[in-house]
Amino acid sequence: MIKSLSFLFLFAVARTTLQAQEERPVRFNLLSSWPGESESRSISSIQVTNGYAYIGQEDRFEILDVTNPVLPSSLGYCNTAMAVRGLQVVGDSAFLAEVNYGMVTNNIGRLEVVDISDPEGPNVVGGIDLPGPAYKVRVVGHYAYVAMGARWTGSNMAGGLEIFDDL
Repeated sequence: MIKSLSFLFLFAVARTTLQAQEERPVRFNLLSSWPGESESRSISSIQVTNGYAYIGQEDRFEILDVTNPVLPSSLGYCNTAMAVRGLQVVGDSAFLAEVNYGMVTNNIGRLEVVDISDPEGPNVVGGIDLPGPAYKVRVVGHYAYVAMGARWTGSNMAGGLEIFDDL
Protein backbone atom coordinates (compact mmCIF):
# COMPACT_ATOMS: atom_id res chain seq x y z
CA MET A 1 0.00 0.00 0.00
CA ILE A 2 2.79 2.43 0.93
CA LYS A 3 4.61 1.61 -2.33
CA SER A 4 1.45 2.35 -4.30
CA LEU A 5 0.96 5.69 -2.57
CA SER A 6 4.63 6.59 -3.09
CA PHE A 7 4.33 5.79 -6.79
CA LEU A 8 1.15 7.87 -7.12
CA PHE A 9 2.81 10.76 -5.32
CA LEU A 10 5.88 10.62 -7.60
CA PHE A 11 3.64 10.35 -10.66
CA ALA A 12 1.64 13.41 -9.56
CA VAL A 13 4.83 15.43 -8.91
CA ALA A 14 6.32 14.43 -12.26
CA ARG A 15 3.08 15.27 -14.07
CA THR A 16 2.87 18.67 -12.34
CA THR A 17 6.49 19.40 -13.29
CA LEU A 18 5.84 18.46 -16.90
CA GLN A 19 2.71 20.58 -17.04
CA ALA A 20 4.55 23.57 -15.60
CA GLN A 21 7.28 23.24 -18.23
CA GLU A 22 4.76 22.93 -21.06
CA GLU A 23 2.93 26.10 -20.02
CA ARG A 24 6.04 28.29 -19.95
CA PRO A 25 5.80 30.78 -22.83
CA VAL A 26 8.87 31.15 -25.02
CA ARG A 27 9.51 34.31 -26.99
CA PHE A 28 12.18 34.97 -29.57
CA ASN A 29 12.94 38.41 -30.98
CA LEU A 30 14.71 38.40 -34.34
CA LEU A 31 17.52 40.95 -34.20
CA SER A 32 18.97 40.50 -37.67
CA SER A 33 19.55 38.11 -40.55
CA TRP A 34 22.71 37.46 -42.46
CA PRO A 35 23.33 37.41 -45.40
CA GLY A 36 19.74 38.20 -46.24
CA GLU A 37 18.50 37.24 -49.69
CA SER A 38 21.65 38.00 -51.70
CA GLU A 39 23.46 34.73 -50.89
CA SER A 40 22.14 31.25 -51.59
CA ARG A 41 24.54 29.19 -49.44
CA SER A 42 23.18 27.02 -46.63
CA ILE A 43 24.89 27.37 -43.27
CA SER A 44 25.57 23.93 -41.81
CA SER A 45 27.66 24.73 -38.74
CA ILE A 46 28.44 27.66 -36.48
CA GLN A 47 30.46 28.59 -33.43
CA VAL A 48 30.33 32.01 -31.80
CA THR A 49 33.10 33.23 -29.52
CA ASN A 50 34.74 36.54 -28.61
CA GLY A 51 32.55 38.62 -30.94
CA TYR A 52 33.12 36.41 -33.99
CA ALA A 53 30.78 33.92 -35.65
CA TYR A 54 32.62 31.15 -37.47
CA ILE A 55 30.38 29.51 -40.05
CA GLY A 56 30.61 26.57 -42.40
CA GLN A 57 28.51 26.92 -45.49
CA GLU A 58 28.82 24.41 -48.27
CA ASP A 59 32.42 24.68 -49.56
CA ARG A 60 33.24 27.87 -47.66
CA PHE A 61 34.42 28.81 -44.17
CA GLU A 62 33.57 32.38 -43.19
CA ILE A 63 34.19 34.68 -40.23
CA LEU A 64 31.63 37.30 -39.23
CA ASP A 65 31.93 40.20 -36.81
CA VAL A 66 28.93 39.87 -34.48
CA THR A 67 29.95 42.35 -31.79
CA ASN A 68 26.82 44.23 -32.83
CA PRO A 69 24.21 41.45 -33.21
CA VAL A 70 21.86 43.84 -35.01
CA LEU A 71 24.41 44.36 -37.78
CA PRO A 72 26.65 41.31 -38.40
CA SER A 73 29.29 41.78 -41.08
CA SER A 74 31.59 39.48 -43.02
CA LEU A 75 35.29 39.86 -42.28
CA GLY A 76 36.81 37.16 -44.46
CA TYR A 77 36.42 33.68 -45.87
CA CYS A 78 38.28 30.87 -47.56
CA ASN A 79 37.16 28.04 -49.81
CA THR A 80 37.35 24.50 -48.49
CA ALA A 81 38.03 21.22 -50.27
CA MET A 82 34.54 19.84 -49.53
CA ALA A 83 31.23 20.81 -47.93
CA VAL A 84 31.69 21.84 -44.29
CA ARG A 85 29.39 19.91 -41.93
CA GLY A 86 30.95 20.58 -38.54
CA LEU A 87 33.53 22.88 -37.02
CA GLN A 88 35.28 23.78 -33.81
CA VAL A 89 37.44 26.80 -33.08
CA VAL A 90 40.42 26.32 -30.76
CA GLY A 91 42.79 29.25 -30.31
CA ASP A 92 43.94 30.51 -33.71
CA SER A 93 42.70 27.42 -35.57
CA ALA A 94 39.38 26.19 -36.87
CA PHE A 95 38.95 22.45 -37.38
CA LEU A 96 36.48 21.54 -40.13
CA ALA A 97 34.67 18.23 -40.70
CA GLU A 98 33.81 17.96 -44.38
CA VAL A 99 32.04 15.67 -46.82
CA ASN A 100 32.02 15.30 -50.60
CA TYR A 101 28.51 14.43 -51.76
CA GLY A 102 29.63 14.03 -55.38
CA MET A 103 30.53 10.36 -55.08
CA VAL A 104 28.14 7.81 -56.55
CA THR A 105 28.64 4.93 -54.08
CA ASN A 106 30.77 6.27 -51.22
CA ASN A 107 30.90 9.82 -49.99
CA ILE A 108 34.39 10.68 -48.81
CA GLY A 109 35.34 13.20 -46.16
CA ARG A 110 38.11 15.46 -44.98
CA LEU A 111 39.40 17.02 -41.78
CA GLU A 112 40.84 20.47 -42.52
CA VAL A 113 42.57 23.04 -40.33
CA VAL A 114 42.18 26.76 -41.00
CA ASP A 115 44.45 29.46 -39.59
CA ILE A 116 42.12 32.16 -38.21
CA SER A 117 44.74 34.41 -36.59
CA ASP A 118 43.78 37.08 -39.15
CA PRO A 119 39.95 37.15 -39.26
CA GLU A 120 40.07 39.04 -42.56
CA GLY A 121 42.22 36.37 -44.20
CA PRO A 122 41.53 32.84 -42.94
CA ASN A 123 43.42 30.19 -44.87
CA VAL A 124 43.57 26.40 -44.98
CA VAL A 125 46.91 25.22 -43.57
CA GLY A 126 46.43 21.45 -43.62
CA GLY A 127 44.10 18.52 -43.79
CA ILE A 128 43.68 14.81 -44.24
CA ASP A 129 41.34 12.85 -46.51
CA LEU A 130 39.01 10.43 -44.74
CA PRO A 131 37.45 7.19 -46.02
CA GLY A 132 33.90 8.39 -45.33
CA PRO A 133 31.84 11.50 -44.67
CA ALA A 134 32.92 13.61 -41.67
CA TYR A 135 30.00 15.29 -39.90
CA LYS A 136 31.30 16.66 -36.61
CA VAL A 137 34.68 17.40 -35.03
CA ARG A 138 35.63 18.08 -31.43
CA VAL A 139 39.13 18.97 -30.30
CA VAL A 140 40.28 18.22 -26.77
CA GLY A 141 43.91 18.83 -25.92
CA HIS A 142 46.07 17.37 -28.69
CA TYR A 143 43.30 15.13 -30.07
CA ALA A 144 40.67 15.66 -32.76
CA TYR A 145 37.61 13.42 -32.56
CA VAL A 146 35.76 13.12 -35.87
CA ALA A 147 32.22 11.69 -36.11
CA MET A 148 32.03 9.73 -39.34
CA GLY A 149 28.94 8.87 -41.37
CA ALA A 150 28.23 5.48 -42.88
CA ARG A 151 30.40 4.28 -45.76
CA TRP A 152 30.63 1.02 -47.70
CA THR A 153 33.61 -1.05 -46.52
CA GLY A 154 33.29 -3.79 -49.11
CA SER A 155 31.16 -6.07 -46.99
CA ASN A 156 28.97 -3.78 -44.90
CA MET A 157 28.15 -0.18 -44.01
CA ALA A 158 30.28 1.34 -41.27
CA GLY A 159 30.42 4.70 -39.55
CA GLY A 160 32.12 5.57 -36.34
CA LEU A 161 34.69 7.70 -34.64
CA GLU A 162 38.17 8.55 -35.89
CA ILE A 163 40.71 10.05 -33.49
CA PHE A 164 43.77 12.03 -34.56
CA ASP A 165 46.68 13.31 -32.50
CA ASP A 166 49.68 15.67 -32.83
CA LEU A 167 47.54 18.70 -33.56
